[in-house]
Amino acid sequence: MLIGVYTLGCKVNQFDTQCITESLSHKGFEILEDAKNASLYIINTCAVTSRASYQCRQIIRKTLKHNEKAKIIVTGCYAQNEPNIIRDISKNIIVIDNYYKDYISELIEKNLLISKTGKIADKKEFFPYLLKNPPFNRTRAYLKIQDGCDSFCSYCIVPYTRGRSRSMDVQHIIRQLEQYSSNNIKEVILTGIHIGKYGKDLNSNLFELLRLIVSKFTDIRFRLSSIEVNEITKEFIKWSAGQDNFCPHFHIPLQSGSDNILKHMNRHYQRDFFANVIREINYALPFACIGSDIMVGFPGEDAQDFSDSYNLIKELPVSYLHVFPFSKRKGTPAYNIKDNLTKEEKENRAHHLLNLSKEKKSEFYQKNIDKIRRCLVEKKDKKTGYYTGFTENYIPVHIKNQTHESLCLENQIIEVKILGIEDEIVIAEII
Repeated sequence: MLIGVYTLGCKVNQFDTQCITESLSHKGFEILEDAKNASLYIINTCAVTSRASYQCRQIIRKTLKHNEKAKIIVTGCYAQNEPNIIRDISKNIIVIDNYYKDYISELIEKNLLISKTGKIADKKEFFPYLLKNPPFNRTRAYLKIQDGCDSFCSYCIVPYTRGRSRSMDVQHIIRQLEQYSSNNIKEVILTGIHIGKYGKDLNSNLFELLRLIVSKFTDIRFRLSSIEVNEITKEFIKWSAGQDNFCPHFHIPLQSGSDNILKHMNRHYQRDFFANVIREINYALPFACIGSDIMVGFPGEDAQDFSDSYNLIKELPVSYLHVFPFSKRKGTPAYNIKDNLTKEEKENRAHHLLNLSKEKKSEFYQKNIDKIRRCLVEKKDKKTGYYTGFTENYIPVHIKNQTHESLCLENQIIEVKILGIEDEIVIAEII
């Protein structure tokens, strides 16, 4: 059987897809890179915003046009949230929610493909197959160590689609890292839905896990996908500053710089607390990359609330932003709150923040000029002929290597010097 796969959404989804496809390959199924000729499709969906749900429906309909006779498995958060809408698109669609996602390869192997929905993904076990390769042939690999969320931010559908917080057993994490290490994977991104809650159900915590694996796997450099600000302690910051193989890169969601809006979002911190933690990280790790998420247009957000968000980010050493307009999600508390802003007003506010993000990113890159960084080389850029990769502090660089043309640098960690910025591209050279 020829199988095509599409993934939408977060890094957790990408890891889940990789688990499914590697398990299918292990069972003898062929996974196609060009999915147009498949007889079965797997679409792993996202539901974090209304736009994400719309994109899921687009992919489903596009897939049906490629091959109207093919069966389509739709799984993931959108499948969990709106299975009936998906089923109504075509009789060839099989909806499998997040609870049953881990069993897709087994269901295909045993020819037991029927829709399975209605359960929340609260099981403790994680997909048992040990991944050998990084997702999508990348040099960096993801490792999902946690799933689910207990926070119930008022705008967020994720706790209803992913279930309660649960953690991967430490020994399974170690076995997976041993597998990655034996396959020469140089960087692992630890990911989860609410990674800072890792270990709550195991009488452990994320910091304890990090200290263990960072010291045990010195041939791998580790990066966190994201972490909440109220889960970053002074001890964790101090420890981070002393590790060679823990990347100085922190993605810390803010969502709003207004205490009033944070309260209505059910976020459990205030703007001053967020600012103090960011400054503490910057003091201990002055060249750390600090990214953040920020939402515009949450119901009740007025001009002053938006100004509070904008000015807070402007004054802090934040390196980049992910900006999201508020999106109503049925089933969340914020769904029933009257939306006081037009689509155009939300887009205008998002535009201002995106421009600020560009300024912040440029300032961060400029700060690193003439500095020596360690870069994991990924591939050659077809246009420039330069090798590309990411530094430990998450700077995407193009590497001039005229004196190293005969060397294969892919999947190597090398020292580079940041030279400057050309057309928004960071240029470095091997030293």
